[in-house]
Amino acid sequence: MAKLADLLNQKDLGRVRTMKDNPPFKTERQQIQQELSEADEDSVADADMKAAKKLEFKLGKVYSTVNDSVKLIIKNISDFNAPGLKAAFLDGLKVGIKGGQFDVRAAQKRFEKYFKGR
Repeated sequence: MAKLADLLNQKDLGRVRTMKDNPPFKTERQQIQQELSEADEDSVADADMKAAKKLEFKLGKVYSTVNDSVKLIIKNISDFNAPGLKAAFLDGLKVGIKGGQFDVRAAQKRFEKYFKGR
């Protein structure tokens, strides 16, 4: 129920709104439009998921590549220097990730800082 103060405020604006102006139920047309828009959203989401499934294997290989790179560092560098190079490599990857994007240039710059002055 509307409060008296709300009705007075609406009356001052020139029109008192009633339940007929804003029915509590949706019209049949509005209901159909909502169902169609939900169906479109579902179909787009399904299509995106299919595309993601196709990319899953290729994207999963990236983790293997990073792991292989870390193992390569450990294998070829002495135990004294391997932790530093490994940290520099992984830090470059962290820095390269910005706002859901990967900035290769920023990652390379951070990695190259390890070699400057050595």
